[in-house]
Amino acid sequence: MKKSIFLCAVVFFFAVSSAKAQYLELGFSFAPSVSSLRGNEIIKKYHNPVLAYAFGPTVNLHFNNKLALSSGLFLEQKATGIHPEENAFFRANFDYISLPLMARYSFGHFVKYYINAGPYFNYLLQETSFFASTINPEDKSSATNQFHRRDIGLSTGIGLRMPIDCNIFFNAELRHNYGLTNISKLPVVENGKIQTNSTNLLIGFTCYL
Repeated sequence: MKKSIFLCAVVFFFAVSSAKAQYLELGFSFAPSVSSLRGNEIIKKYHNPVLAYAFGPTVNLHFNNKLALSSGLFLEQKATGIHPEENAFFRANFDYISLPLMARYSFGHFVKYYINAGPYFNYLLQETSFFASTINPEDKSSATNQFHRRDIGLSTGIGLRMPIDCNIFFNAELRHNYGLTNISKLPVVENGKIQTNSTNLLIGFTCYL
């Protein structure tokens, strides 16, 4: 686990350090998220989207006024919820280190609008499940070893970038993350899969180096 986290950090900071001669922008973003799972009939029938979050440092390497490479190193929670009975609740949290690598196209003048897309690479830190009901107190458990550590998918987003002063910018982006890999190590009902989904509302600030 430590080696994979270290590798993500090395890739992220190498991208920053190797781009010093370019038009480089660093920042920090936080996002409330709506997260869910998909891939089999049980999830489709019983699971519900739940609120989660993501936050972390960001880096944008601009090649010109329109094209850029956008990345970051996020702590992202993905999750799912079930209401098996009226007075009961189940939730499973998946805590990931996330590294997106997205191509960005910007347009506009004072306020820049942009679209971006690209792969993301996630590493699972832990899975934690919670169950509570009116009869039983909250029960907490973990089944991290039942899931693959790596989650790879596609991210797409639209956003805006607005200057606050000559060197600081406010950023807002609506981003969807579509998991492509089966995160379950165990067989899934009817030869199905367990795949992740999340939609983030990223709010943050950036500045030039």
